[in-house]
Amino acid sequence: MTRTQKEFTGRHMLMIMVSFFAVVVGVNMFMVYSASSSWTGLVVKNSYVASQNFNELTQRLEAAKALGLHGKAHYQSGKVLVTVTTADGQPVSLENAVLEMGDAKGDANAALAMTAMQAGSYSADKTLAVGQWKGIVSGHVPGKGDWAQVVSIQVAP
Repeated sequence: MTRTQKEFTGRHMLMIMVSFFAVVVGVNMFMVYSASSSWTGLVVKNSYVASQNFNELTQRLEAAKALGLHGKAHYQSGKVLVTVTTADGQPVSLENAVLEMGDAKGDANAALAMTAMQAGSYSADKTLAVGQWKGIVSGHVPGKGDWAQVVSIQVAP
């Protein structure tokens, strides 16, 4: 049995090269679409301005940590809820409770004045989109001073 060999021509090489580059361009176009339709990676609009307040914010958060209080935030039915407790779980009353928050992209920043529901529990009416939200909850603890803590809120679909 004899076998005839087919000749490898320029046309075959052209088809291989066109196929290869079609795959590369297709993958690149998919990556461009994925990158442009997801999180931009932008954390702050102006890093120089943000850096001017970094040391003050860090000192403020470190001083607040010394008070030994713990804040938690979550979202439920159009309300942002915050609880503040001591290390052993006792509720803490805050004066002028505020939640400064924004989404991960930095597009929807807001400062929410929190309303006391009961000792240690605060709420604000705010509709949040699905996604990860970060913020700083702060207030004045009578007799102890100012307090602040970074919190995060996950809004599920």
